[in-house]
Amino acid sequence: MLRNANYRAESKHVNKVEVLSKLLETKSWDLIIAQFSGEDVPIKSIFTTIRKLNLDTPVVLISDEYNPAEIVDGLRHGAADVIPMDEDQRLLLVISRALYDLEQRRRLRRCRRLYSDSESRCDRLLSSSVDAIAIIQEGTYLYTNDSYAQLFGYLNPEGMFCMPVVDTLAAGEQEHLKKYLRPIEPDEEIPTETINFTGITSDEIPVPVEAKITKVDYQGEAALELLITKEFFEGQGTIEPDASTNHTSTASIQRDKVIDIINATIRQAAQKHNTSALLYITIDRYSLIQSEIGIQKFEELIVQLLEKMLESEVPMHIDYHEAFEFACANAK
Repeated sequence: MLRNANYRAESKHVNKVEVLSKLLETKSWDLIIAQFSGEDVPIKSIFTTIRKLNLDTPVVLISDEYNPAEIVDGLRHGAADVIPMDEDQRLLLVISRALYDLEQRRRLRRCRRLYSDSESRCDRLLSSSVDAIAIIQEGTYLYTNDSYAQLFGYLNPEGMFCMPVVDTLAAGEQEHLKKYLRPIEPDEEIPTETINFTGITSDEIPVPVEAKITKVDYQGEAALELLITKEFFEGQGTIEPDASTNHTSTASIQRDKVIDIINATIRQAAQKHNTSALLYITIDRYSLIQSEIGIQKFEELIVQLLEKMLESEVPMHIDYHEAFEFACANAK
């Protein structure tokens, strides 16, 4: 009957529960057609075996006659349908529907696997991105990558997980960003735009930020993505030393360049047995001093400090950060 209906059928006749279990274990079957009143393989054993093996195999039961009680009993067990004997056309329609539903479920599982894989790849890309990226939902950080966490003074992203966004905003900025810190509906339209605000690091140091905010789907829920490009936070706070200095080192916040210089210094020390030092200097009471003397005077103070450091006869490279911090690779 199935072949006449243009189905390519590979069928097996089963008269023992053990045989059924072995067949289901060795191959993925699309359909089981069983007698409702079968004694060799009771319907209860069929569904028990399917659940035990955690399979998605539809079952169509054939009853000897139309019996509403048997139909209800079969559906309760999990059958796709219960068809009276000799209703071939109805049986073909039920088989067609069961196979179609099975294919849709398989496609759904494949799509979910692909979606899960793409989310994993996305997380890896976010983590390795040089851009500072954060995912926020209802005013809370769900995710931040290393670049974003370090921009706000945290050693790793775990320090910002589930932190309220307002804890990283300067006073007066909360009202400006209030509309982004509320719950978001899945079908709500939020246009992508660039926002400017002042953030606060873990050391209470203000950080000017320009970020692109976009609505995204994160782990199946609506959220907002904050993207601060590498070009932006590398362009913050760059101060050029006095041109009269004879030193070739310049102030820069290019982190990759600093790492390259440190690695080169390590290699040189290993090859020539030199001794080198890495200094990390932070200006104490940054916020208090800046509020007392003003930003312009404070930047002049920074320039004087840089010039004083560059007066040393020892070659060095100075990396200047937006938070007025220095990393000096000092080779002797």
